[in-house]
Amino acid sequence: MSGASRPHLVIVSSTFPRWAGDHEPGFVHEYARHLLPFYRVTVLCPRAPGAASRETMDGVDVHRFGYAPRSLETLVNEGGIANNLKRFRWKLLLLPTFFLGGILALRRIVARERIEAIHAHWFIPGGVIAALGAGRVPFMLTAHGSDVHGLRGKWMLRLKRWVAGRAARLAAVSEPLAKALERDLGDGHAVDVLPMGTDLTRFRPSGVADRDPGMILFVGRLVPIKGCDVLLRAFARVANTHPEARLVLAGSGPERERLGQLACALGITARVDFLGGLAQTELPTLYRRAGMLVWPSLLMPDGEQEGLGLVVPEAAACGCGVILSAQPAMRWLLGDTSEVFVAPGDVDALAAAMRRRLDDPRSFDTVDRAVTALVTARLDWNSVAAGYAQRLHAMAAGQGGSD
Repeated sequence: MSGASRPHLVIVSSTFPRWAGDHEPGFVHEYARHLLPFYRVTVLCPRAPGAASRETMDGVDVHRFGYAPRSLETLVNEGGIANNLKRFRWKLLLLPTFFLGGILALRRIVARERIEAIHAHWFIPGGVIAALGAGRVPFMLTAHGSDVHGLRGKWMLRLKRWVAGRAARLAAVSEPLAKALERDLGDGHAVDVLPMGTDLTRFRPSGVADRDPGMILFVGRLVPIKGCDVLLRAFARVANTHPEARLVLAGSGPERERLGQLACALGITARVDFLGGLAQTELPTLYRRAGMLVWPSLLMPDGEQEGLGLVVPEAAACGCGVILSAQPAMRWLLGDTSEVFVAPGDVDALAAAMRRRLDDPRSFDTVDRAVTALVTARLDWNSVAAGYAQRLHAMAAGQGGSD
């Protein structure tokens, strides 16, 4: 389908790469890129220092809206909005102009272009921006986890219900998240289960036997919900009995200094490598090399939990074994593969799981193949994007609803 004949979709997201090779989460960009066979795609996202206001990335038009002097546009990146607001209370002052900038930018796009549909990500801020900026263009809203579990309280629930009432269609990235959202919103709101995907052309086994069984890998933002402190404490116990083991953490974020101090206090600094944030193109090599990926995600005291950790299917698609916190979304994705799960926050259980893999990695071959088969069958970006496109077209045609 040519660019002129494809309908025009606008994606509203606060999370998006600032430039090619950025270490910020790239799944919204991957989603946009895989929708290009079905749509001409424009992404509306916030500006950031060093990022272009307008550019084209892999065929996707990117429009970054301003909301402050450029040097102060730091609300979103290096940890996300919620973590930035917790660390730097002065950034609350950026919120009014952030929302206003996004709403006005979306209104300008809608007034200037013939838009078939809008797809907003996260209730806050994407859903609010779409609800106030879409005009008569129908919009779909996808919840990712933090916007359902982490934004609680009477006023937040009212805001989410208000946004949901203006959306033409709702989706969540896992079935447990969809059910939680339906409970929050009450009667009359059906939520589709539509996860994000994995690029199986990039994340695949190498075919070369170069895996290091002693390499324990973590990939993700260094923020409290990721559970890296639990991982470090568990690894300290493993390191005492397994001299071949080493821990590699690929990611950046506000917890970096504290985690380095914890590694020093535990006496494992020489066995832990902090690689910093890496581009998506650098991750497959790590996944193919590591003996295991650990996803130690936590259930936070306020009820916040992750929606669906996409580093897990990436690693599994590369043939890397996984050890996972037993979060509802991940259990939904992987089903009856109990060998890979440990209780969230349980240092002893996590240490024991890592020891079992280190002692006898071949005993996990069957479950590892099962996990790989599940994620490649369910999360291939091509089929995920086609499913989203089908629902977006139906929404634009006025069909709405869940199917």
